[in-house]
Amino acid sequence: MGNPHDALFRSVFADPAAAKALLLLLVPALRPALAGCTVAAAPVAADGPQLAGHRADLLFVIRHPCLRHLILVLIEHKSGRDHRVTRQMLRYIVALGKHWTGRDGLPPYIVPIVIHHGRTALGATTWRPPLRRAAAVAAVAGLVELLAVHDPRVHLATWDLTRSSEAEILTAPLPDLARLALLFLQFLPRRDEPTCLASLDRWADLLRAAAAAPGGHLGIERLHAYVLYVTDIPPDRLAAVFARILQKDRDHPMISTAQRLRAQGRAEGKAEGKAEGKAELLLQLLAAKFGTVPACTAQRVRSASPEQLDQLAVRLLTATSLADLLPPT
Repeated sequence: MGNPHDALFRSVFADPAAAKALLLLLVPALRPALAGCTVAAAPVAADGPQLAGHRADLLFVIRHPCLRHLILVLIEHKSGRDHRVTRQMLRYIVALGKHWTGRDGLPPYIVPIVIHHGRTALGATTWRPPLRRAAAVAAVAGLVELLAVHDPRVHLATWDLTRSSEAEILTAPLPDLARLALLFLQFLPRRDEPTCLASLDRWADLLRAAAAAPGGHLGIERLHAYVLYVTDIPPDRLAAVFARILQKDRDHPMISTAQRLRAQGRAEGKAEGKAEGKAELLLQLLAAKFGTVPACTAQRVRSASPEQLDQLAVRLLTATSLADLLPPT
């Protein structure tokens, strides 16, 4: 939940327009039937314990005028190899299907989507028993095949970014910010400074287009902060690159907020090494982004553990209000 990859992905693809574009890209056969349908965001968690501790990333609802069933689009983001993804998505589908079944007893149709990025490919999207030794595999190969016939299956619409080129992502029919988010997720973590800065220069036109869109400053702020979290590029140098590409002053809000969040966070963490220092830093960032911080909110921040403060700092990148960051208790 509290890592920069998840934070960036959720903040961008929580937009129903981006989610619909992703659905039609991965399942193009649905394009004619869903052309005029609207997509609405929905809460992911279902009632009961089925999803406790295992919230899926994003869920959307489509209502077709000629279909009594609801259509749910379930989007899961993976930043590493995970052989359990099929069983995980199947668990979500069962729980959400029960939750969204209408009063007339009609269950929803669910389209599960998995987006993966990282250093290695996602691997098989069909669950198999964890056989670790070659001798064991050979000994029970026939048994595994017999049992696999009865194993529950689910068809996943997957996009493994490790198998896609930069050009393929750049030209995908997605909103500008969504394409940038996928490029950043796949091609920037763990890269050295020259490689990252060269990538940003190649994507300069796309960055300017995303910044010019309605609300684009928030998207650029999130992208900038993400780079600070997943690379070792000095904050001042990265701010200068973003300012040059966007033709903005380095003190522009879309650049300075993200820079202060990460740069001050690193400095404060090294100097203080204590929860108190992190809490005061976070309160300063809250005040800079949202204005006056109520006393009750300040108390909640100061009483948070170091781990909770780290999670709040990541969530601050995408929060649009204090209530979004710290819902009332």
